[in-house]
Amino acid sequence: MDFLSTPDVGPVMFASLTFASFATAFIGVFTGTAGGVILLAIMAAVMPPAALIPVHTVIQLGSGVTRTMIMWPYVMRSMVLRKRMRSPFFSICAARNAPRSASNSFSRRSPR
Repeated sequence: MDFLSTPDVGPVMFASLTFASFATAFIGVFTGTAGGVILLAIMAAVMPPAALIPVHTVIQLGSGVTRTMIMWPYVMRSMVLRKRMRSPFFSICAARNAPRSASNSFSRRSPR
C-alpha cells in the first residue's frame, strides 16, 4: 500500500522530508537566506526532477504564508500597498522588453 498515494514515498521518507523542511525553514529564518536552496538540494537527492520544482514551490509558498500570518501585526501595510500599486507597471515594462522568441534571445548578433 502506498503512503499518501505516492508510489515512491514511504512513511520514513515522508518524515525525513518533513523534518528537512522544518530544519531548513529554521535556517532560513535565522540567516535570512539559503533555507530554500538547502531544501532544494535535499529534495533533489530523493525526488524525481519532474516533481522537484512543483513540490518545492508549494512548500516554500506554505512557509512564506505561515511566516506572514505569524508576523502580520508587524507588517507595514503602507509599504505593501505601495509595492502592489507599482507591480503592474514593472510587469508591463518587463514584458515589453522581453525577447519575442526563445530562438532570438540566444542568437548572436553581427557587429555593426
